[in-house]
Amino acid sequence: MQLLHRITYIRLVCLIAGFGLLAACDSTLDVPPYEECASTLGACYKDLAVPPDGVFTKSINRESTTAFEAELLARAEATYQPRDSVLVNLSAEERLELPESDYWYYTSFEDVRIPYAITGDAVSYYSDLIDVMNTGSDNSALRSAALEYQASSLFRPSYTIIGVDPITGERLANDTLDRVYVVEISLRWASGCGEDCSISIDRERLIVFDEQGNLLRVLFDGPVPPSAP
Repeated sequence: MQLLHRITYIRLVCLIAGFGLLAACDSTLDVPPYEECASTLGACYKDLAVPPDGVFTKSINRESTTAFEAELLARAEATYQPRDSVLVNLSAEERLELPESDYWYYTSFEDVRIPYAITGDAVSYYSDLIDVMNTGSDNSALRSAALEYQASSLFRPSYTIIGVDPITGERLANDTLDRVYVVEISLRWASGCGEDCSISIDRERLIVFDEQGNLLRVLFDGPVPPSAP
């Protein structure tokens, strides 16, 4: 019988001013298969709403069925495309903001970094931001925020890549790969700091490895601006 190796970290913590920790609970995200999405993973979800003032929540979920799949998920979260290939897709102003290393973000808006690629460093940043806000020790203008992160690593006998290039806006040509490991990543963020500065981030990442664990594809990275919730 196959050993189920599931790495899951789910936490939903709410803080309401004056009441301290209000709730801590486990939760799961019902994620449809990637092939069923109309475009990229984000199209499968309902919009993440900005929580009420004083509420900061996060849900982080990583899933795999074998130790090798878990290893590939960790490698996917640590994968950065060459910095030069990122720079060519940015404006002159954005290039000045791109860090020399760990360049998962390319700009910021109202004290929140905006991702170019969803990496493990990106998840840690948003997760730590929620934690800091929950302590009430930060001077940020943020009044509320919510983070949802879902990542899965699975072996697929056959897998067809579909979606839209976030840089060109063009639909990708269907590309079918046989006997591959597929890491699907989705991050959603919503934060509020008043009527004029609430933002929503809804990003995906798809990374494909061959049977031996060699990297084949990294898709859906790009300078996608946040939207208003």
